[in-house]
Parts: sequence; C-alpha cells; structure tokens
Amino acid sequence: MRQLSIFIILMGFAQVAFAQFSNTNWAPGAYYDAKGIKYSGLLTWTAPDRNTADDQESVIYFKSGKQSDEIKIPSRVMTSFVINRDNFGNIDSFIVSKNPLFNRKPIIEVLVSRNPVKLYRSISFVMSKAVRWSDGRVSPSSRVLKFDYYFGPDDQQLTLLDDHNFQEIMQVILSDNADAITWIRNKDMEFKDIDTVLHAYKHNGLPPVSAPAPLKNSVH
Repeated sequence: MRQLSIFIILMGFAQVAFAQFSNTNWAPGAYYDAKGIKYSGLLTWTAPDRNTADDQESVIYFKSGKQSDEIKIPSRVMTSFVINRDNFGNIDSFIVSKNPLFNRKPIIEVLVSRNPVKLYRSISFVMSKAVRWSDGRVSPSSRVLKFDYYFGPDDQQLTLLDDHNFQEIMQVILSDNADAITWIRNKDMEFKDIDTVLHAYKHNGLPPVSAPAPLKNSVH
C-alpha cells in the first residue's frame, strides 16, 4: 500500500513542475543584487536547455507589479532569488553559483540548508529518447526536466548525489528529522523517491495525493 501511495504521489508531480520551470509562470518573489539589495515583486525563471548558449541560460524576469513592464535580470548582477511557488507556504530558493560545475547554468536551487551538509539541485531541460513499444507504437522524443542533486557544506564544495550514496548521505542532510531518517534507514525510500523524502522532511509527513506537486515529467 505504501509503495502504491508513493507511486500515486509521484505521478501527481509532473504538471506543476513542468509549468513552474518552463513557462512565463509569474509568481511573487524577490531577488538580491550583487550589493545585497532586495527587490520584491513578481518573478519568472525558465530552466535552461542543456545545449543552449550561456546568455540564454542565466537570466530571470522581474516585474515590480502586475501592470509593470518586465525586466530581464542577468545572473551576473544578482546573487540569489526566491519564488513563492504556491499557497501552501512553499518557497523555492535559488542562488547564482560560481562553482565551475555550473558555469553554463549557474542558477541552482537550494533544497536543504539548515544543517552542516546541504542539498542543492541543478535543473535543465533535455530531450528524452524515443520509445518503440511491443505493439509497434512509437513514443517520440520530448522535452523533459532533468534534475541533478549535489551535497556539500556550500555550493563550492559539492559531490553528486546518486543511488550509491543516497542512503548514507541523506541521513546526514536530513539529520534533524527522525521520521525521514527512519524511512531512509529502513530503505522505504530510495533515490528515485527523493521528492517524497524532501516533502516528508519539510512538512513532517508523507504528502497527501492532493498536496502541491513540486516535480514530475522529470529525469533524476
């Protein structure tokens, strides 16, 4: 039953995330410039395509109000930004990293930051492979979100999170939440369940099917 519940939760994650990272989906938020000055208003950000040019990958768009003109804000003139994702109090936090790992897509998301080992996520669009089914049908390739997870003390000292180190490292990253650690330690959750694990960590319990859906149509 638990596995079925997790499957249903994950299946509900696609639509919101794809819109969140792919369209001009304006939402309340704020960005901080290189001097640390905060600018509040409406923001939108499009996740970059893996093979696009640098100047197309590292900008956000900002409006001081609904009727205001939009302004293009390059990543080179800001240090971070936050976006209120939904009405459930979920806030997405992003930084502009100087780590060479992200020199073509320097905007990365901060997922867990209150413990010594932090969790980050790099987001981009990739083309999925076409699939040929046994009955002869062919599902064409499509544009999907790709998520790469990294952990470390800060964004300059990062290691890729994957199936091999998930069980050990996530217990450290989520060290202040006993329930999340128990699920990971008992192997109820694996790397593919990371979205559910993070929801449980932030909201002290597994998400109901009707909960806001952060991710879907994604590749880990």
